[in-house]
Amino acid sequence: MRSRTTVSAGAFGIEALEGRLLLSSPGDVPAAVAAAPLARVTGHVFDDVNGNGVWDAGEEPVANAAVTVPGVFTQDRTQFYEMRTNTNDAGEFELESQVSGLIVVRPGPSTLTVFGNLMDTKQMAIDVADGQTTNVDVPVQRFAMVIGRVQEDRGGGARVDQTGVRVYLDENNNGKQDAGEPEAVTDGDGYRFDHIPPGKYRVGLVETLAPYLRISSQGGGVAVRGKMVEFSDLLITRRSSKVSGLVFRDSNGNGVRDKGEEGLAGVRVHVDSNGDGVKSSDEVVVVTDATGRFSTKAPVGNTSFRFIVPRDYAPLGLSSKDGQRPVYLIRRFNIPFTLDVVKVRVGLKPQ
Repeated sequence: MRSRTTVSAGAFGIEALEGRLLLSSPGDVPAAVAAAPLARVTGHVFDDVNGNGVWDAGEEPVANAAVTVPGVFTQDRTQFYEMRTNTNDAGEFELESQVSGLIVVRPGPSTLTVFGNLMDTKQMAIDVADGQTTNVDVPVQRFAMVIGRVQEDRGGGARVDQTGVRVYLDENNNGKQDAGEPEAVTDGDGYRFDHIPPGKYRVGLVETLAPYLRISSQGGGVAVRGKMVEFSDLLITRRSSKVSGLVFRDSNGNGVRDKGEEGLAGVRVHVDSNGDGVKSSDEVVVVTDATGRFSTKAPVGNTSFRFIVPRDYAPLGLSSKDGQRPVYLIRRFNIPFTLDVVKVRVGLKPQ
């Protein structure tokens, strides 16, 4: 059954859309609609996949598209109302009009644009005659849209969105950017590519990553005609460098290991990769040896190290022993990306 809006006195309400007065039932208009014979405008809205303007076999009707025609005058000719309806599941519409002009087809309600109604606005000229029926099939072209994010994976489930990152749509899935492949820049909502053909895509980075970063999970997915699809996240992680550390007794508290200041054995060192102050399952804890030394790996960049302070070194004599809450000394070191071993030193002053 067609989705129909009929014209009769008192059969319509008024609503504003983009500065126009539109009629939709039910409701009342301030003056009676003209009783003169009206032209009927009927037809379909269809997805013109090949762009030839003809409804070919296999091309689908478009439901829930908003269709507007020029419309009707009130009986006193002081106001003019455009007529609007939405297509039904078969893409059909039926409206009445008193004047020739443009038939305009737009996407339906915004909630529907996410679920299969992404398309550009279409305008076509129509001629109408009183008491006659004008039939017109309106071709529209739905398009696919994909969105996604670039995130840094900091371990332990912690991820941080990256803005200002240039990405490209790998249209042929060959793992590199070819001439003409579209680009986008991430903002607070990630990236977006629209008006793309349906199909399977990957998303890559335009710029070469800084040497201390690497892609740990490629973004991508399947674009669907008429829909917005969220691709899997493109994840980057920081590379790691080898670290050789020393924890020593800093008797005079000058931060320098002076002669006679020995290393401290048994100090637990937590490499807090994501800087959240909590030991995550993928983060490392090492213990200093008899000479106060430890070896580990740490993510490149400004990385936090948490040292559990032994008894007699913590303020006010507090320590992690005897069931008391651990006392931490936190130091941040700028770890470079290098094949050499990065050396760090930390002194603890007796209390």
